[in-house]
Amino acid sequence: MKASVGLFFALLALGAAGLVPATAESRAAQAEYVVVIGLDGARPEIIQQGAGPVLHELIQQGSVSWNARAVHPTVTQVNWASMLTSSRPDTHSINMHPVTQEQLADLSLQVPTVFQVVAEHGGLASGFLGHWKLYPVESDTPGTYFQRSPYEAHRVAPLAADHIEENRPTLCFIWMGNLDGLGHRHGWLSDEQFAAMPVIDRAIGQIVQALRDADMWNKTLLIISSDHGGHGRGHGQGTEEDTIIPWIAVGPGVRQGHVIQSPVSIIDTAATALHALGLPRPDAWDGKPVDEIFETTND
Repeated sequence: MKASVGLFFALLALGAAGLVPATAESRAAQAEYVVVIGLDGARPEIIQQGAGPVLHELIQQGSVSWNARAVHPTVTQVNWASMLTSSRPDTHSINMHPVTQEQLADLSLQVPTVFQVVAEHGGLASGFLGHWKLYPVESDTPGTYFQRSPYEAHRVAPLAADHIEENRPTLCFIWMGNLDGLGHRHGWLSDEQFAAMPVIDRAIGQIVQALRDADMWNKTLLIISSDHGGHGRGHGQGTEEDTIIPWIAVGPGVRQGHVIQSPVSIIDTAATALHALGLPRPDAWDGKPVDEIFETTND
């Protein structure tokens, strides 16, 4: 976890420079803020069959793909890196599996993360990273803030909610690990996974409420997705059950009650976030915005 002192100086630097989350480049933006909630190990069925009232309402208010795809290998460190760099593994270079914490610490991303891009355009970009397999996306770029947060949804949600209300980050990524852990212990789509869904639903509700309390909700693109699915008690074989993930988007200018028909990849998530914010995406990125979700598109 980067010290809170680091966040203080990052915010101080932004304020001294007169920078605000919506820069001159984002005047044609769909949103002023983006929040991405990552449900590790979530198959589409766990949401389709186990969603609580918060998720149900978000799905009705937004656009969803029940057939989005992770990259291969279908493992945590590779796919979160792909989501947050909008890049395939051979582009971002976090492609080792299996990997130890020490080995992963020696690897470095070869492309900028969405956190760095947002921060370099004057916004505050925050990440709540509850597993060491996500630590490669951390950086020291001014305007970024990372917390090595708790694993469970009910523990990370209040921390992220407080951060949103206090700091109003332009981009906030929040990782929740319950489903993956339960899948490995009890099996994917097990009773234990379904029993965790009310807890996850309430945690997502805390984030939504924080956005409302901070007067950000009507200006925020919220994306909820995963890094992989799973079958049996694993997910690394690259089967369809391992590869297919949910992808939900809700926010200003997003089509409501819409099922996305075009292909969606995990690498399109960060590209969609930058598109919504009106920011350019790096040439090195492989992903593209999911334009279909928007009532109107900005090129």
